[in-house]
Amino acid sequence: MKSNNLPFCLILTLALLVPFPLWTTPAGAQNIRCTYTHQKKDDPDKGYKTYPDMLLDICEGRSLFYNEREFVYDSLFSLSFDENGTMLKNEAAEKLSRARKAFNWMTALDYPAGTFTQYYVFFQTIIGNGVLEMPAWKLTDEEKEISGYVCRKATAHYLGRDWTAWFTEEVPSQAGPWLLWGLPGLIVEAQDADHYILFKLTGVEPLNDNHRAVFLTHWLRSYTNRSHNVFEYELAEAESVYTKMRSDISFAVHMSNPGAKIMTKDQTGKMVPLEAPPYIPMIPTEYWKTRK
Repeated sequence: MKSNNLPFCLILTLALLVPFPLWTTPAGAQNIRCTYTHQKKDDPDKGYKTYPDMLLDICEGRSLFYNEREFVYDSLFSLSFDENGTMLKNEAAEKLSRARKAFNWMTALDYPAGTFTQYYVFFQTIIGNGVLEMPAWKLTDEEKEISGYVCRKATAHYLGRDWTAWFTEEVPSQAGPWLLWGLPGLIVEAQDADHYILFKLTGVEPLNDNHRAVFLTHWLRSYTNRSHNVFEYELAEAESVYTKMRSDISFAVHMSNPGAKIMTKDQTGKMVPLEAPPYIPMIPTEYWKTRK
């Protein structure tokens, strides 16, 4: 069913013949790049971490949610080393020395195929594959203006969290940030009931092609070296492995270099294993217990 040589309208027609969630193309839909500010708490008692440069590329029945600064970093990294992993003396390597990694996950959705892939980079690359499920949105009549768009409110219990989303029919797309989608217009703002996660649209512009999606998905699947490997699982296992890595630095280091440890000094000067900072997964751990 999936073919880069078929027109998008034909792909959508074929998609209706298989039992996947329905993705429709509203009149006037375009390939677009949306900019979001993403805020997230990893500790309920502390403030948000803010990521102002998140991008949602919507093109040819697919969407990619990623970080602009991370794309620049990975692009420079890919040009700075030869096939043997030796750093080159070129302009990209010089720029890489001044660049900073900014984010550690990316979400790719293929609507006609009814699938998605979650990418995490933390010591290793962890890839999780899942079947796309449309949230059971409940539409309300409540409206307000956000980022210059007239928006309508919708709610859903989805992937273990209660979500409130605001969407606009002024941008004819059923896409949204991360794994949020399926409303009759672009998702402009979304937040969970615990106020751990927030997405807010800040801009929309035309998108000419999906070269970034092609590059990033290939790069994250192919980049390996002596201490960095790619592990691919079904989504539930990928989430479990990544959450354990974020919660246990020793485990994360062991995946890169078995037997290695990261140590630090405690208040008495004694060397102890480095403790991981708090982490709250996007999909709660409790959700997976109900899926077994």
